[in-house]
Amino acid sequence: QSTYAVEIIIEAYDRYGLLRDVTTCFDNERINIIALNTVSDKRKNTVDMQVTGEIRSIDELSRILNKLNQLPNVASARRK
Repeated sequence: QSTYAVEIIIEAYDRYGLLRDVTTCFDNERINIIALNTVSDKRKNTVDMQVTGEIRSIDELSRILNKLNQLPNVASARRK
């Protein structure tokens, strides 16, 4: 089955274990991460993540965005 590289932007309040929780969501959905970039702002205690995953369908994209948005401290997760 063919896959498409999709960039997902995650804006969150920084906390211990956030990156682990994000990557676990991708692992549970069996989505391969091909790129990941995080930028923290210590003054605001926030983090912006850009995750590129290999998505097989629009349903799979909807599922991963739903799960990411339910994580504690995640303000938003959306397709770029």
